[in-house]
Amino acid sequence: MRRTQSEIDRVKKDLDRLNKENMELGDQVRALKTDPRLIEKIAREDLQRAKPGEIIIRIPPSQQPAPDPLSWPLLPSRPQHGKRHHGQKNNQQARRRL
Repeated sequence: MRRTQSEIDRVKKDLDRLNKENMELGDQVRALKTDPRLIEKIAREDLQRAKPGEIIIRIPPSQQPAPDPLSWPLLPSRPQHGKRHHGQKNNQQARRRL
């Protein structure tokens, strides 16, 4: 009896997780169908596409200058309650661009 109840609980948790994931994927599909900025971002960053007249210059990671950590703004060591500090996303993106 206990084993069956624990299996039911596990399946319910899996179902909740999968329903949440399905909703998130549905949101992503809607965004990809309707947001031209998102489409352009993916085309540029993931597919290395350029607009007519633009030139893409790729610099090998071994030839890129090391990022200067002193130029980055200070961030709290850990976000509280699982939330990001409002500037943290931008700093992570800036680090990725370097």
